[in-house]
Amino acid sequence: LVRCDQLLSSRNLKVLRQSICGYDNEVPNVCCPIAKKVTQSTAKPRPTRPPTKRPKAPKTKPTLRATTSTPRDVVDDQPSGPNLGLRPRKLPELSHPGAWPWMAAVFIEDSDNQGSFIAQCGGALISEQEIITASHCVVEGGRVLTPEKIRIRLGEHNIMKRTKDDAEVDYNVIKVTAHPDFEPQTYKNDVAIIKLSQRVRFNRRVWPICLPYDTRVLTSEENVGRSGFIIGWGRLEFNGKTSEELREASIEIVSNKECGQAFDKVVKITDEYLCAGTTGSTKDSCQGDSGGPLIQVDPENKKYYLTGIVSFGKRCATPGFP
Repeated sequence: LVRCDQLLSSRNLKVLRQSICGYDNEVPNVCCPIAKKVTQSTAKPRPTRPPTKRPKAPKTKPTLRATTSTPRDVVDDQPSGPNLGLRPRKLPELSHPGAWPWMAAVFIEDSDNQGSFIAQCGGALISEQEIITASHCVVEGGRVLTPEKIRIRLGEHNIMKRTKDDAEVDYNVIKVTAHPDFEPQTYKNDVAIIKLSQRVRFNRRVWPICLPYDTRVLTSEENVGRSGFIIGWGRLEFNGKTSEELREASIEIVSNKECGQAFDKVVKITDEYLCAGTTGSTKDSCQGDSGGPLIQVDPENKKYYLTGIVSFGKRCATPGFP
């Protein structure tokens, strides 16, 4: 797809799906039309917009900056779970630039330096104008942050400095909606939607992820034990340094029964929660990864789906806790 300009510029999902003519492992291949334009598309042409309204990436990255100050929320006061012990943690692998085109960095205004924004959470692009993230990333003191206190960056790879691998574009925000039943004490319903000030132009580095409306396997009990990916710029270990470059880790879906036993004395795990981890907890999300997506591939249609959002955990990669 990235080598087919005709399809890359199309927003008609029906045309894109009809153009799939095979798979390379789990990556779809498309048959590129010979014509210079995709005339089959019924999508309306993009409205022209003044270029001055499109957010521009700064020449350097001084006002939107990464930090190690605000974490993925951690539960640090519960008793040890089963098989708890000290084991080495395998660091998440560095992602290939552009591998996860829906990944968003969520910047929050620095309360000590007005006008300066700090990368505190992750998120995922789900439409031309919406980002999904965790409610606890945008709720402070029981109140939802106002839009002007949030900035979104798409197309990012190295969040600390400008490199040839970056294709970042920054967006202002016009609306922030936290789940009305979000419970800060238990992180139940920890999901929020951020609306961007303008529509996103899709390309090979910026593309939305599918929501799990048309996947049977990933929304049923069959999903337990299946693998998925978590991604982010969070800390490499509990209270450690953050990653400059986007990282990824493969984890597995854990049953709510097993998860509930681990968090029994702190959080009651209900159907609103989805737990994931690895045997021995060698890989995990960590502080700063909140709001990032849990990504899974449907084994039947081979599409990538958002099936969860990073919310909380026992420190980072603590054995016995998903």
